[in-house]
Amino acid sequence: FVWEDLLGGEEFEAARSNFTDRVNKSRNKQLQSHFEHGFGMHNAGMLRNDRKLTEQMFAAGAIRVLCCTATLAWGINLPAH
Repeated sequence: FVWEDLLGGEEFEAARSNFTDRVNKSRNKQLQSHFEHGFGMHNAGMLRNDRKLTEQMFAAGAIRVLCCTATLAWGINLPAH
């Protein structure tokens, strides 16, 4: 296992560039901070728009690590484990 394989690469950076503007417009400072490092969070306490953005970023590969409950992962059908 190599961290660079998980958190780097051209495809990863291309996917991230598609979401940078939307992330910067969010008022959720944690979402912005985690995104800078390739991580995401998903919980019921987030605004609906931020949850949807997080789902889209994870599905597109713009974030590689998503912290959420198993129930939320199942409910939004994210391929997470």
